[in-house]
Amino acid sequence: MAVTIKRPRVDDRPIFNIIFGLAGAQALFAAHELKLFDALADSPLNLDQICQTLQLHPRAARSLLSMCVSLDLIRLDPENRYTLTEISGDYLTRGGPAYWGGTLDAMLANKEIFSLDAFKNAVLENSSQAYKGSDVFKSNAEQIELAQTFTRSMHSKSMPMAMAWPDRLDLAQHRTMLDIGGGSGAHCIGALALWPAMDAIVFDRPFVCEVANTFIDEHGLQQRIQTHEGDMWEDPFPEADIHFYSDIFHDWLPDKCRFLARKSFASLPPGGKIILHEMLFNEKKTGPLFAAAYNINMMLWTEGQQFSGDELVALLQEAGFTDTKVLSTGFGEWSIVTGNKP
Repeated sequence: MAVTIKRPRVDDRPIFNIIFGLAGAQALFAAHELKLFDALADSPLNLDQICQTLQLHPRAARSLLSMCVSLDLIRLDPENRYTLTEISGDYLTRGGPAYWGGTLDAMLANKEIFSLDAFKNAVLENSSQAYKGSDVFKSNAEQIELAQTFTRSMHSKSMPMAMAWPDRLDLAQHRTMLDIGGGSGAHCIGALALWPAMDAIVFDRPFVCEVANTFIDEHGLQQRIQTHEGDMWEDPFPEADIHFYSDIFHDWLPDKCRFLARKSFASLPPGGKIILHEMLFNEKKTGPLFAAAYNINMMLWTEGQQFSGDELVALLQEAGFTDTKVLSTGFGEWSIVTGNKP
């Protein structure tokens, strides 16, 4: 008698990819902490040299190196030496133009939020898990050193995207960009590099402005970028004809975002422009994957969420902005949503 066994319609690789994807993140964090990428920045190294440099057993080293090669973080050359790739050279070495080290360090300092328990608690309680569940921005405000470390870590993440969006817009008629919650000033630095007739203001809390000034000085932009200490919820905005928000709206509930949009509309002069820089969901919020993952990150860290382009357009139009647009920046999954004040 024949036995009928129902076969699955597809193989199980997608599930393996999801589960084993955790190993990729673990390998990245471990390689960063062990300073593997900085070691390879000095010169290509073979297995024995890496074991000696990092004080690793060959079996463990080979496991880490194999994962990093499979992720295209390093490569094995014809002489069996490990070398950097473009991604690790640019983003994972201290001398790289867009070093992510600060961001990785901030994540490692809160590594408990990447546990299954933290994820379940965030889902079940609808609450942030960072800094032991306290408000991330309140924690930063109460602990100056924590806020400054957070700001420095965001600078390394922000600079690459800050150099991408400014050429998607014609800002020739504008004179002053106000970066609200501007952190390190990365986006002011990126915008002014392309638009030499503009000046800029970083609007943030005093201890954040202190960090921004160091980056402004490093780029020699002291004459064109000012810092203005203030609280975006309580204090009036300084005069400007561009209001820029990067990764600000996704930190907050929609009603708070509406408040900021209305405040910007009231503050901007006629002809002024608002620019929201965000990673956007599609209309039905079924993707893309990066936006969905970033949305999870917001659930773990803040009270906020990622928006769709349509949601942000509607929010700006409700505040009074016209000629609203959604544009890809051409860098990763980042977009800008813009509107003009009539």
